[in-house]
Amino acid sequence: MTDMIAGTLPGCDSTGAEYSAGAAILECACGCGRPRPGSRRRGRPGSAYASDACRARVRNRRIAQLVALGAKFAAQAALPGESRVERAFAAWISTAEGSYVEREVVRLAREDKAAGDRRGELNLYLALVRRSARGLRRDPAGFRCSNNHRSLLARRIMQSNPDLAAYFETRQLRGRV
Repeated sequence: MTDMIAGTLPGCDSTGAEYSAGAAILECACGCGRPRPGSRRRGRPGSAYASDACRARVRNRRIAQLVALGAKFAAQAALPGESRVERAFAAWISTAEGSYVEREVVRLAREDKAAGDRRGELNLYLALVRRSARGLRRDPAGFRCSNNHRSLLARRIMQSNPDLAAYFETRQLRGRV
């Protein structure tokens, strides 16, 4: 009533600025065109959506966009040195555990080659390293080495040690990002 007496519009102060959500009619953020409810408290914005169904519609639309984006990247072929396994191997081999495992496998492979073996078995060497390292650590599992890293470890060993070149049998790498 005092607003009417002062000659201003209801919902505005004397300067004409809005101070209540009731004066402005805002549309729902989902795009349905329905008005969204205002706040009952002065200076606080109301809900961005007209109803809970609108909020769920927007959430589901965003989830579908993210799933489609993830499917696009999951189908991308891996570039050399860019697969998840190769990135994980590069991070693991640079740790103290990775360098220890590599040194021990090289030592075991050289012992077997000196004994007359023509081919090495990386699975056996990794099992022996894991078994012998149990007493060195508090972790009962010994040194961790993912079985996904076997082929990359064999390739690295054969490349860095010319005396062990072609000692391990390897196949062509394949992978997805």
